[in-house]
Amino acid sequence: MTQITGILSISLKNKDTKSEGWYATVKTEDKEYLLYKKGCFPQDIEPFRCLDGKKIEAEGETEDTGYFSVEKIRELTEEAEQNQQ
Repeated sequence: MTQITGILSISLKNKDTKSEGWYATVKTEDKEYLLYKKGCFPQDIEPFRCLDGKKIEAEGETEDTGYFSVEKIRELTEEAEQNQQ
């Protein structure tokens, strides 16, 4: 299982294509991942909507396509970050 940390954002992707829609992404220090919950379409952003604009930590599997299949996700607060150090 892979762990990623970064800012989650929801934005419109693939404009003017059949795949156009709102997607949840996480920008880490070196890469941007498109998130989805296993068994859901990537455009199903409801599980991530409350975390939009927040720093998160997610666990799951990275795919060659650039998608990240999320198994666990949580908001990182300053207190949680300090406890990890």
